[in-house]
Amino acid sequence: MASWKDNLVIHHLWAIFIIIEMIILWFFSPPPSLLPIRLLEYFFWPIWIPAIILVAIPFYIFRKKGGVRKGESYVKTQNLVDSGVYRIIRHPQYTGGIWISIAMVLPNQSRVIIILAALVVFSFGLTIFLEEESLIEKFGEEYRNYKKRTSSCSFLLGLSKLSIYKKNQN
Repeated sequence: MASWKDNLVIHHLWAIFIIIEMIILWFFSPPPSLLPIRLLEYFFWPIWIPAIILVAIPFYIFRKKGGVRKGESYVKTQNLVDSGVYRIIRHPQYTGGIWISIAMVLPNQSRVIIILAALVVFSFGLTIFLEEESLIEKFGEEYRNYKKRTSSCSFLLGLSKLSIYKKNQN
């Protein structure tokens, strides 16, 4: 059966929008004196750096805890990873991508960048929806239970769900 991931356009739509955002940001940004809300540009790095860390985490954790066979892609996990950051959110890499896109709005603040950021968030939402279906197919009830105790992308919701889950376990 062909996976939705075989359709590279759908699977990587978010990447196309982020690349366009980066090109606009780095080559066509207005001078800081023309920004509508100049204070926002200072939040770029505090959002960008944690986002990059979130994007990088799965490369390490999936290989260490996911049962990835030697020589295979880090996403070819054999085990459901539900520890570390995955204890709180199911998609830290996509969360990081969303944060990167939002961070890029801050130093530019143009309508085009805002629209592209919205498209990135929508594209990640679609990707998450499709991926969750394939993960349920792969891991079954174990993944359904995992979904009940975590959030897809929100740390606050994930911490809240984790707290409720721990209370119910006691």
